[in-house]
Amino acid sequence: MKNRNNISKKLFQVILVLLFIPMLQAKFKFVDVKKLGGYSVYPEDISVTIKNWLDGVYQNNKEKYIKYNFGFCNWLIRAEHQWAFSAFGMSRVGGLIIGKENYLYEIAYINASKGLDFLGEEVLKELSKKVKQVQDTFNSMGKTFFFVTAPSKTDYYPEFLPKEYKTVDNIKQTNYKVFSAELKNNGVNHLDLNDWFLAMKDTTSFPLYTKTGIHYSTYGAALSAKRIINVAEKQLLKDLPELHWDEVYWESELKGSDDDLEKALNLVFKIPNRQYAYPQVGINEDGKYKPKAIVIGDSFYWQLVQLSMPERVFDNGKFWYYNKEVYPGKIDFGAIDMKGQLDEAEVVFIILTPPNMKKYLKEFVDNLYNFYFDSDNLNLVYKQKIQAKIQEIKADKNWLEVVKNKAIEQNISLDRMIYLDAKYMVDKES
Repeated sequence: MKNRNNISKKLFQVILVLLFIPMLQAKFKFVDVKKLGGYSVYPEDISVTIKNWLDGVYQNNKEKYIKYNFGFCNWLIRAEHQWAFSAFGMSRVGGLIIGKENYLYEIAYINASKGLDFLGEEVLKELSKKVKQVQDTFNSMGKTFFFVTAPSKTDYYPEFLPKEYKTVDNIKQTNYKVFSAELKNNGVNHLDLNDWFLAMKDTTSFPLYTKTGIHYSTYGAALSAKRIINVAEKQLLKDLPELHWDEVYWESELKGSDDDLEKALNLVFKIPNRQYAYPQVGINEDGKYKPKAIVIGDSFYWQLVQLSMPERVFDNGKFWYYNKEVYPGKIDFGAIDMKGQLDEAEVVFIILTPPNMKKYLKEFVDNLYNFYFDSDNLNLVYKQKIQAKIQEIKADKNWLEVVKNKAIEQNISLDRMIYLDAKYMVDKES
């Protein structure tokens, strides 16, 4: 009987220790727990006040904060994701699709290839005409403009899609196909990397896409950078810096964004993969001309940024990332001197992958078009969205109280804090 009591006490002590370890880890972080991959916005901690305690705002926000910050939370998430992946072939990440042989995709790319996000012929025709007017305007000022369609993994590797997501080859009404045809009809300078990748698929010995990434491979990005430089060079009639590589190394340990979807999947164990090509890229700048440049685009330009294009090919080139942030410097897009940057630029191009056309094609094109032809409407839609969100915050007592507390903590006016919160939400929802 005594032995049983001792065992019970020890078990109880072990349980207590197990219960308190996560709390201690959350407080002191004595074990280095690897951050989760992918993009997520974690709730901020909140300080208690009489007001937010009585109306329940404190309890609600604190619960969310603790949920995402308790000790070893990331380990548990990875374990649960691994179980779903290994036992059922399931993804626990919204929009991430697991294909045949564990090829990873995003649902937005599949929808774009099926034409499920189609903007409509009239909209695409109007946008292509606006692009032509922008191009003509740049040409008249001795500048160059072109449109780059980045590749789509779904178009490149349709054979690994799950059966339920298989695309149909003869689909004509997609944003990519219709817009590409309209750009051609209007004489717009168009670099179609998606079509170019497909043409090389059966002949290249170097993979242009990886199994577990959504962007082009490191090798595919380097090839794309060379093509973009060639286009700018021919239009400017200048000798620009050139990318070159004499050696290509094969690595099984993926680098950069080559496994970005696998990182977002947050597994315990890596997905078995093949080796991929990594060129040792150099840039010849000697005696070359570096033009001022603005690149307006999505994440497909980031790999080119990592190849040092903005500073070594262009003259301190600017990257208008989704027209929300400007690099270098991560400056809020609304704070830049848009006129000054456009006046200086000698090269301007838009780079956009097909699945992002639904959300950003009109915004990118209209922003440039309105600057030159309809300044009254410049960013009008964006401003209207922010104003609508401001009214929404003011109408929600709980939300407004949270914003008031933030304003006090950051020592700024309530109106300024409401604006910043509204802008943040609009950018997040875009």
